[in-house]
Amino acid sequence: MSVKAFANIWFLIQKDLNIELRQRYILTSILLYVVSTVFIISKILQTVSPMLWNAIFWVVFIFTAVSAMMKSFTQEMSDRSLYYYYLVGPIEIILAKFIYNFFSLMAMGLLLSVSFIIFINNPIDNYFYFFLGVTLGALGIGVIFTLVSSIASSGGNSATLMSVLAIPLVLPVILFNLQITGTALNILQDTAIVNNISLLLAIIGILIGVSLFLFPQIWRT
Repeated sequence: MSVKAFANIWFLIQKDLNIELRQRYILTSILLYVVSTVFIISKILQTVSPMLWNAIFWVVFIFTAVSAMMKSFTQEMSDRSLYYYYLVGPIEIILAKFIYNFFSLMAMGLLLSVSFIIFINNPIDNYFYFFLGVTLGALGIGVIFTLVSSIASSGGNSATLMSVLAIPLVLPVILFNLQITGTALNILQDTAIVNNISLLLAIIGILIGVSLFLFPQIWRT
């Protein structure tokens, strides 16, 4: 990629960040959702085992990611955004979205982790594996919802379409992440941790490759 391509990607990331900062109610609503959900869970469940902690963490992560990522391309239909996109290529657009959504989900994952530790308990035995799982989860889920959101936006921004397309793609990523973070919580033995990480990276690589192939066709429509 050329220097101009990197400059365009950085420009698009800054544009998305400026939109988020102008629409602060979105960030506030996600923050409120995460904290209130974890607080309610802590009051309903007096004791939470590491296995249940792991499962609930990823359930809340997925629902929060859906709320955050559904707008990934729905807010790009303004005249100004369309004008920007005439100036750059579709590969630059999708890469900028990948990067921005990844860091958004990483921030959300860290907030969720801190909330679980504060309001519920801290069963994490290996912080490296846990945050590696959160990082790979943010990357994989960010790629999936970015691609699915672009397809849904071309089909009239149908939330139903987005859900139907996302579910079969998200499940393998979540299953591998459950095993990685399960190892970090000392629920599972770490004998297969390297294989799980390798397979998850392979899945994410395939998803990125498919996205880079499909998105230019989607964007032309």
